Amino acid sequence: MLKSKVIILLQDIDAKDRKLEELYAENAELQILSKYVQNSSGDGLLEELEAPVHSADNSLSSQLSNNATNRILRLELENRRLHDTLDNLKESALHESNAKLLESECQNKRLAINVSIFLRATPTDKISVTPRFLNRYL
Repeated sequence: MLKSKVIILLQDIDAKDRKLEELYAENAELQILSKYVQNSSGDGLLEELEAPVHSADNSLSSQLSNNATNRILRLELENRRLHDTLDNLKESALHESNAKLLESECQNKRLAINVSIFLRATPTDKISVTPRFLNRYL
């Protein structure tokens, strides 16, 4: 009886070792696939996602591998979309800040001109400077 339990435990260990080896192989395949996806242009990702999987082996392991592959491809596609959106937002923010900077520079030049006009005014004009006088030059 004890001998049969030991045999069963050894068989379980062997089965788990085989399963572990399969999982290591799948993991290596997924790592290679993720590197491929990272290095590829991304144009064919959608086609790869939508292509049906033709496999004679319908084991749970291959189904999990296919699901993981599809998930990786979908996430990579979404990641690229998000990067494109981020780049567009950065570009529009840059344009907006450049426009504000240009507007500030124009206002600064106007104010500099007004200051120079004020400084060139005669002493009697300086005494009679009122907000109306300033508004005329602003």
